[in-house]
Amino acid sequence: MEVQLALDAYLEAKSHHIRPKTLSEKRRILGYFRDFCAEQNIALESVRPATIDVYRDHLLATHHGKKTARLSTHTVFLHIALIKIFLGWCADEEGMEECVKPVTVRKIQNPRRDTLIKDVFTKQHILRLLEACQSSDRGNEKLNSYLHCRDRIILFRLLYSGIRAGELCGLQMMNVHLEKSDPYIRVYGQKTRSWREVGIGTRTLTELTRFVNTYRAKEKGSDSCLIRSWRDQPIGAESLAGIIDRWGRVAKITDVRCSPHTFRHTYATWSARAGMDVLRISRLLGHSSVKVTENYLKSFTTIDARRNAINPADSLVG
Repeated sequence: MEVQLALDAYLEAKSHHIRPKTLSEKRRILGYFRDFCAEQNIALESVRPATIDVYRDHLLATHHGKKTARLSTHTVFLHIALIKIFLGWCADEEGMEECVKPVTVRKIQNPRRDTLIKDVFTKQHILRLLEACQSSDRGNEKLNSYLHCRDRIILFRLLYSGIRAGELCGLQMMNVHLEKSDPYIRVYGQKTRSWREVGIGTRTLTELTRFVNTYRAKEKGSDSCLIRSWRDQPIGAESLAGIIDRWGRVAKITDVRCSPHTFRHTYATWSARAGMDVLRISRLLGHSSVKVTENYLKSFTTIDARRNAINPADSLVG
């Protein structure tokens, strides 16, 4: 059987269960393996562990990273891991089980990965980013005032809750609860397909209440999104990433990647430094498993040693 036919069947089967973005990534990455097999005239039933070793060398020789001439060990690991998942599906699928044996999949070894130190923002980074939040200029004083206030809300929400970019973009007014006795937001995690509640700190509550009362008063309790563009339209995760990237350029931050996910790692790091246990961090981040959270925390000791900064989250801004 051609790898192309098996891959088409696999992607069709998965299209009903995973997000379009995830499906697109699978199609892209597995497409490289499909093309390699087609060029080498390798049928699905001929794939062996040695085939994957040759493909890994081919991948390293023909592809490069976004910032380096060589693919990172983590990228290569992802490629091989997705191939193993695909082949494992084939081994279990009726009509393909004769092409791929489970023992073949088990014998494929995962490549080794370098230890990855995840960068986080420092107090100085945050102060500079807060200044950058005031940099939007659409040539209209009223509009600029809205964007400056909105950008501060974006920063505080990411900084003090660790929610994902998509979760913030999809946060509806009906899920923003600003009661002083118990302020919180309800977010839907697309990865875990479940709801969770995330508290709102005192500083964020003050900023968020002011923002809602000034710009979203008529939409309280509605399905309208909290964060909207200067054209008053909902924004997507890519647009949010662009906003934060612009902050980084305005603030001239070059030693840390300015992205929504860096805020997420920063939140996890600060929480750990403040003494929060890993289970609670995991629940607040919306991870499917504590093991995922532990991966976030692997390099914290190294970061603390390098930066010598052990501060609770609330002490970093104020």
